[in-house]
Amino acid sequence: MSNSKPLITLYLLVFFTIIGALLIHITACHNQPLTAQNTLSYPIDTTIKAFNTLPDRIKESSGLVHFENAIWTHNDSGDGPCLYQLDIDNQKLTKTVLLENAKSKDWEELAQDETSLYVGDFGNNGGHRQDLVIYKVPKNELTKDTVSNFEVIEFRYPDQERFDRGAYQHNFDCEAMIVSEDSIYLFSKNHQDYQTRLYRLPKTAGKHIPQLLDSFDTKGTITAAGIDKTNKILVLSGYKFSGQNGLFNPYLWVFWDYKGREFFDGKNQRINLPMDKQVEGICLFEEEQFLMSSEAGSRQLGEFYLFDVKKWID
Repeated sequence: MSNSKPLITLYLLVFFTIIGALLIHITACHNQPLTAQNTLSYPIDTTIKAFNTLPDRIKESSGLVHFENAIWTHNDSGDGPCLYQLDIDNQKLTKTVLLENAKSKDWEELAQDETSLYVGDFGNNGGHRQDLVIYKVPKNELTKDTVSNFEVIEFRYPDQERFDRGAYQHNFDCEAMIVSEDSIYLFSKNHQDYQTRLYRLPKTAGKHIPQLLDSFDTKGTITAAGIDKTNKILVLSGYKFSGQNGLFNPYLWVFWDYKGREFFDGKNQRINLPMDKQVEGICLFEEEQFLMSSEAGSRQLGEFYLFDVKKWID
């Protein structure tokens, strides 16, 4: 028996050494920062930093526009049908506008043209919605606290035949929209194949079936869209959430040198973002510079970021 004690001690020492090494490896993998190697070898823009937080009232900023020296945004689901105006300099809440009798089932995007804001109530994680809506709100009505004078644009996808596939088991979600000339353009959030489809519909009130124009392999889900119409630059934001380590792995896709509405036929570049945030809002801030917003986390407020697109365009 006395000869077995050193042997048992040796076995225990080897066992705990192996367990310790495994724990170190698991911890290192979980805390691994975003790198080109673990995000499909795309470049990372490490210069992007948060420059301010969103007001506590806005926990899920899901859409952004910038006009007349102010920022406008809204919450995701769970809030009322409200638009929020923020000060351009300090990003503090300055005004709340209620859309009277509008629904806010899952507001996901804001877009604009010269005269109107467009609010996309078309979030569809479950894949079963048949009440997709865009509210067209005149900008001159936003001086009021309550707005009842707005148009309703209803639509359904031309290629969706089933509504029973279950949450995140379909390609008919949407969180990204722009408005250009006489049309609204939607970029789908595909939970199954990680692509995005481009749809076009008129920006007039009524019931519409959008035209499916194109698709693009974004290698992740798309959560917002912004456009620089002067320089013809489109930016899509998105992420590819990892259930294994809980990381969002956010990124941007930049498109330029396209003609007309052929956004995917020009040049493009994906840029991975350095922060592990759920980025869900983007809009043009200044020429070739885009403003982004992230949703709040369990222990932190949502944040604002600026993205300079010039260095990524050849």
